[in-house]
Amino acid sequence: MTNGNLPLSIVQKQAIVDFVRNGKALIGVHCASLTLYDYPEFGEVLGGYYRRSIVPTNLVTAGKIAVLKVEDTAHPATKMLGGSWPLNEEFYQFGTAVWDASRPTEQISQVGRLHIPMAFSRDRVHVLLSLDTDKTDISDLGPEIKKGGDYPQAWSRTFGKGRSFYSALGHRDDFWSNDPVFRAHVTGGIRWALGLEN
Repeated sequence: MTNGNLPLSIVQKQAIVDFVRNGKALIGVHCASLTLYDYPEFGEVLGGYYRRSIVPTNLVTAGKIAVLKVEDTAHPATKMLGGSWPLNEEFYQFGTAVWDASRPTEQISQVGRLHIPMAFSRDRVHVLLSLDTDKTDISDLGPEIKKGGDYPQAWSRTFGKGRSFYSALGHRDDFWSNDPVFRAHVTGGIRWALGLEN
């Protein structure tokens, strides 16, 4: 979990990628997608890069409830949720294209103003949770958020012989300490990434 590019050498960055490719696991939560924009291979392992907050912290503080659609009710990270999960949390939108100098203000991270090096694609990951725009009041989420739009919030991925799990959730401290459903979500993702559950 971090914001911005970590001060890692190329050798260290490649070691993370090779670690997963060779059969190990990477588990990323919340702002784990806000780093290593300078090393797209990391994005390949994790699955995508943060672009902006859909439900920003001021709406979280105000008690905004959004609904997540559970896209896989059998996965260890989501099997405890049923078909939907209403919660008050910060949600993310991910880069959908590689930054292009001819459109310099597009595909830049809201935090740090970093260039998106790799487009998020459902072809690369197995989406577990996404923002349900039919069950969420999107009127205060900005003009980019459309009814029927695709806004994944958690996914799993195989990479080489290894696995990665990512959840955009985890902004709120009390989720970590007091929310058994959130903790079960993360624990299930860890267990899947480690190959302890399928």
